Amino acid sequence: MDLFTQDAVFDEREFGTPLLNGHDDIRAYGQELASTVTYAMHHMTTHLIDELTATSARGVAFAVVEALMN
Repeated sequence: MDLFTQDAVFDEREFGTPLLNGHDDIRAYGQELASTVTYAMHHMTTHLIDELTATSARGVAFAVVEALMN
């Protein structure tokens, strides 16, 4: 979880996932995925950081995702 700040927001609502706020929500989501996904491939592209300060960053990246569910 060191990748995310304590107040991190993970937003995949466009895929039917609720808005995830903070380490506990993000960790629980990751654990749920690990128990239901057999295989997953992510191809990340077109990263854009549109807000950058000394203490924070905000951006967007596009992904092509293929997954095999249990």
